[in-house]
Amino acid sequence: MIRKLKTLKEFKDEFKPLADRWVEYEYYCIEYNNMIWIIDTEKIKKFGTEVEVKEIYDKDYTHYGKGFFWHELWFEPEFKKIEFLSMEEVEI
Repeated sequence: MIRKLKTLKEFKDEFKPLADRWVEYEYYCIEYNNMIWIIDTEKIKKFGTEVEVKEIYDKDYTHYGKGFFWHELWFEPEFKKIEFLSMEEVEI
């Protein structure tokens, strides 16, 4: 399956405030919700792109593809929210 990763900015904005530990050098070492994520420089370059992955069952990661382990939370939602019309907008 092909999934689109969040941009690095979206990822940092979402997880940096929630992380139990966030170490940033040329790579990131993140502890979040009893998981440890390592994001090296090559993986950082892939954020914001589409990657082909397959689902795996690991303590810290949920997908594997393109030589890297990924987590479900790093991907953009598969379905975009839709806005419903209000009754006032429907009435002509």
